[in-house]
Amino acid sequence: MIIIKSSLLTVKINPLGAELTSIIDQNNEEYMWSGDPTIWSGVAPVLFPITGLLRDGYTLIKGERCEIPKHGFARRSLFEVVDQSDHSCRLRLTDNDSTRSYYPFSFQFDVIFTVNDNDLNVHYEVTNTGDEPLPFSVGSHPAFRFPTNNVEHYRLRLDSSDAPALSEVTEDGLVVPGDTPFKLTGESDIQITPTLFDHDALVFLNNQIRCVTILHDDTARLKMHWDSTPNLGIWAKPNAPYVCIEPWQSYADSPTSPRDFYLKPGIRCLSAGQSDSDGYQITIL
Repeated sequence: MIIIKSSLLTVKINPLGAELTSIIDQNNEEYMWSGDPTIWSGVAPVLFPITGLLRDGYTLIKGERCEIPKHGFARRSLFEVVDQSDHSCRLRLTDNDSTRSYYPFSFQFDVIFTVNDNDLNVHYEVTNTGDEPLPFSVGSHPAFRFPTNNVEHYRLRLDSSDAPALSEVTEDGLVVPGDTPFKLTGESDIQITPTLFDHDALVFLNNQIRCVTILHDDTARLKMHWDSTPNLGIWAKPNAPYVCIEPWQSYADSPTSPRDFYLKPGIRCLSAGQSDSDGYQITIL
């Protein structure tokens, strides 16, 4: 386990999956979900090179069938620690025989964690180390704990008062883009309820949301913000004492998504030698 610190926070990262596992403040309060396997074993998986499921479990890359697992393979891969200091670390995943068996590309994927005062920055860098175009996407999936079990004491405040359009998640985990505005509480809040996630995640595609604040009653606990990632999932197991805030570059296939991986909605593409970056920031309030 990797530990980095600021004057106010202690942060832990697991090299398996480059997964953020703990943020503890100076009062010894934990802000990340515990990863209780009886409810949900994840904490903050990194989603690469896809988010969600592929239709029928496969895609076509250069005409060949490729079965990339749900949310990609990075979350199950051991990252190399290539740089570490008291307040930051850089973890790296590169292609290998296993990744090339279902994702036939050369790449370098770095996840950089930097803590400063009450802020944690998580930065992604993807580099095409091959000689052909690299299609990919990155998604985030951090789960934040509720200090009490009554989920109705918690709200999510969006940085926009415009009701985002809600998409449908099918029973088999596919996403059907929708245009029905989600009803907010007050001007810009999502009220957590025991049944809010009975039909899986709330999925908002191509939206303008760039910051979500978690409130316990009227007290703000933390906020998570990002610069440009266009899609957002909000999820938890029904009535579980945590919530996941998930900015995604792409999203799960729909029942009619194209088979060609290069044409998958939200997929980015890098030329040989080119790099791309993204990420998010958590601020403890």
